[in-house]
Parts: sequence; structure tokens; C-alpha cells
Amino acid sequence: MLSAASTIDISPSQFRWPPEGVTRAPYRLFSDRDIYQLEQQRIFRRRSWNFLGLDVEIPNVGDCKTASVGETPVVVTRGNMRWSTVART
Repeated sequence: MLSAASTIDISPSQFRWPPEGVTRAPYRLFSDRDIYQLEQQRIFRRRSWNFLGLDVEIPNVGDCKTASVGETPVVVTRGNMRWSTVART
């Protein structure tokens, strides 16, 4: 797993792009574990807004559902006028 200080070179020059052009991406972007961990860290583990569901999925106060933020499973509960999330253990 990458630490916060870890960096990897993901510049376009480090990849062999398929001849089809911009409609295709190098397989390494989807298969490299370091790139995957970097995406998890940059997209899901920072302070940010993440879509977890629709209000119609948990319409009543006290209703809940499970969801995921990247690899992290969470429970979403309906409060009086706001949502709250709790990390699932």
C-alpha cells in the first residue's frame, strides 16, 4: 500500500498508448496495483463529497442502507433533515 508520501510516475510518457488513440487506454492503468492505490487515496480517502445513494432509498428517519466509498464499506442512515454515515466494522 502506498504511504501518503509515496509517489509514482503516472505521466503519459510512462505508458504505451494503443494505436487506436484516445478511445483506448493502456492496460497498465487498470492493472497496476500502485496506480489503483493512488486512485483510492486521491479520490476516496480525502475530504470530499461522495455519492452514496438517493433519498428515496432511505425515506424515513432511522432507515439505513449500505454503500461503499472506494474500498471502504459504510452505512448511510437517515436523520431528521440530514444524512450521516458510519464506517462499517
